[in-house]
Amino acid sequence: MNRNKGPNILLFAIFTTITIFVWIGFEVYKVLNPITLETIPDSVLLPLDPTLGQDVLKKLESRRNFTDSEINSLLPLELPSPTPTPEASTESAVPTQL
Repeated sequence: MNRNKGPNILLFAIFTTITIFVWIGFEVYKVLNPITLETIPDSVLLPLDPTLGQDVLKKLESRRNFTDSEINSLLPLELPSPTPTPEASTESAVPTQL
C-alpha cells in the first residue's frame, strides 16, 4: 500500500520546488522594476463647481428638437436585400485514377 504514495510525494515536491522558484523570480522582478506613480497636475485635483451657469441653460433651451416624422424622413425607407452567392457545383469534379 505504501508503494503508491512514493510518486505522489515526488510530484508534490517537484511542483512545490517549481512554485518556490517562480515566486522568488517574481519577487526579484518586483524589486528590480519598481512601480512609478505618475504625478497628477494640480488643475485636475481642484474641486468641481456644482452650479450651472445661465449660458449653459440657455444653450440647452435653444437646441433643436426633432419630431418623429423628421427622424423617420432621415432613415432609409428600405434596407437593401442580400444577394445570394453562387454555390460551387460538385458535379464537375471528377476523381482521377492512380
